[in-house]
Amino acid sequence: MKRDMADRFLKPRSTMFRFRSPGLFYRWQIIRQTLSFLNRLRKDREVRRYAGRSLDEYQAYDDFEQRIYERGSTYTYNHGKMKLTSFKDVRDYALAPVIKEINTLIAEGNAKPRVLEAGCGNCINLMLLHKEFGEHIELVGIDITSQRLKVAQTYWGDKLGSAKIMVDSVLELKSAEDSSFDLVFSVHCLEQLPYDVDQAVKMMKRVSRNRIVFVEPVWENHNISQKLYTLYADHVRTLWPAVLSNDLKVIDTYAAELMANPLNRSGIIVAQKTVPDAAR
Repeated sequence: MKRDMADRFLKPRSTMFRFRSPGLFYRWQIIRQTLSFLNRLRKDREVRRYAGRSLDEYQAYDDFEQRIYERGSTYTYNHGKMKLTSFKDVRDYALAPVIKEINTLIAEGNAKPRVLEAGCGNCINLMLLHKEFGEHIELVGIDITSQRLKVAQTYWGDKLGSAKIMVDSVLELKSAEDSSFDLVFSVHCLEQLPYDVDQAVKMMKRVSRNRIVFVEPVWENHNISQKLYTLYADHVRTLWPAVLSNDLKVIDTYAAELMANPLNRSGIIVAQKTVPDAAR
């Protein structure tokens, strides 16, 4: 089944009808997502998403994610237009704010910043960060899915450099000590935790001593069709309140203009860990 999914993106069908106008696309999706959601409820199918459900799905993955990244493309929303876009371009866009923060850390004199990815999964981000910075940064990745990590390590091999990859949950981060990373980030990991996002943000704050970058769905940035999709997929809807309730100072935030899935729009939030007066 997963190889069929890879083939879909590795061999895009040129004859498939495509919307040229984003406005028309989103209007059509309002109708489509509403009908799909109602049909799902009518059939009494599972709607709630939780960590165990995501774990079961990811444990069945082979290397299709890596193959799609290297050779695949999708028809998506790209800076105001609907067009065919490579997954490499999508990933570069999503990782840009993380690279920017690492460059800032290095420019500020941090000789070898420690960087943690929460939910590293297919390890594409860690591979790209090692390619960009080499051994000038210390990379650590955690994910709940042992099989997905095993596939990623086999696929990327030496391209991961000395990155440390281990099984752990962002809801616990047992493998990380308090304030042990200069930068902590996630890319579409917290979207899978709609009812536990506050705990995830709390743990990411605990292990960070500086900044945190979230590249995740942000409900407040979504149009109507994107909100319907978020409800249908049961993705996170309360990331922004979780960031604020955990006393993180927002340094920058904006809505993504390039997405792998035009219905699943990322928001980028760059937050600073604040230090209580008593600890200064």
